[in-house]
Amino acid sequence: MVLGLFRKKEQISAKRKQFVKVAPKKNKLQKQYQELKESFELLAKINYKITLKEFKWILLLCSVIGFLLGILLHNIFLSIIFTGALPLMAIQMIILKRKEIEYMIERQIISYAELIKNSLLTNPSVLHSIKDITPRMQAPTQKIFEEMLQEVEIYNYPTKEALLRMSNKLQSFSLKELIEQLILCDRDSRYITSLQTTVAFLNDKKEFLQLWDYRVKDITQKLYTLVFLLNVLVAMSYFTFPDMVKAFLSASVSKIIIAIFTLIQIIVVFSVLKKIRSVQF
Repeated sequence: MVLGLFRKKEQISAKRKQFVKVAPKKNKLQKQYQELKESFELLAKINYKITLKEFKWILLLCSVIGFLLGILLHNIFLSIIFTGALPLMAIQMIILKRKEIEYMIERQIISYAELIKNSLLTNPSVLHSIKDITPRMQAPTQKIFEEMLQEVEIYNYPTKEALLRMSNKLQSFSLKELIEQLILCDRDSRYITSLQTTVAFLNDKKEFLQLWDYRVKDITQKLYTLVFLLNVLVAMSYFTFPDMVKAFLSASVSKIIIAIFTLIQIIVVFSVLKKIRSVQF
């Protein structure tokens, strides 16, 4: 009887698997490539000059430069480290740029949410309020609002459907919150009170975003300055204690120690940058 129960559960789970699609797991390299691809898709919306295809050549160039730099320093261990580290650093810079654009978009949407709310206080039509505010918007937010208006006015989409379609064009929490409230206001103008509450919350978020944006720039500037000064102090030791440094460099183990010292700095920089870009709002 007990075995029969287990067999029934196995049969049920087998039937469920027929209707459930399990997404394949992605390794770290696939996740990194997907994140990089999404970054360039977002950067393309602000007419960023470098494309993903061009960036691949830049990564290859960074690898070659890193390898040659280690050869010039007569250290094969540094060549190996620089060959991998320089392309990874370029990727981190692009992802940080993406984060900067995301924060800019959030601030744009919050500002426009305030303008739309003020317009709705005098004009209860959501569509007309958006139409009045759109000329004052900036890219990339302006483009998705213009496309939404075209879908309603030219292609006769219902306002609700056009707003929902717009929410999928930018990965923005503030945009989704705004659209939810605009859909409610389009259905009943009395929901303007709910919109006012949401806009007040978004304004608080905007202040925090501005503070965090400044904080990120401050952290990265101090990090790069610290690494630069550390290496300058190490280089100055050659002029302060030339005999000791020459004796150290002549030892075969010195190349390994220098490579480990460089690798530790790279790991620290990457760890800090990863922590910065992992923050979600």
